[in-house]
Amino acid sequence: KDAIYSAAAANAKDRVKFEFLARKIAEKEDIKVSQEEILRRVQTIAAMNQIPVEKFVKDLQKRNGFVEIYDQLAHEKVLEFLENNAKVETIPAA
Repeated sequence: KDAIYSAAAANAKDRVKFEFLARKIAEKEDIKVSQEEILRRVQTIAAMNQIPVEKFVKDLQKRNGFVEIYDQLAHEKVLEFLENNAKVETIPAA
């Protein structure tokens, strides 16, 4: 039981750290999510779940779900930015 709580706490800390860093990177690198990107994601999710887009939009509005979609897209863009700009350096074994 303690191991589960410990793992969950560590996971939560990692998520909070990533959230903080992702927001800072997005801000510094001017990474934004457009309304068109949000709309495309909404349409994709609605189609995958076989829900009419209008109904899905209403559901999102009720639970402030557009923020979740925005955050998800922003995280994807930050990760893509990091992948594209990562510099890998090989360090020889000692």
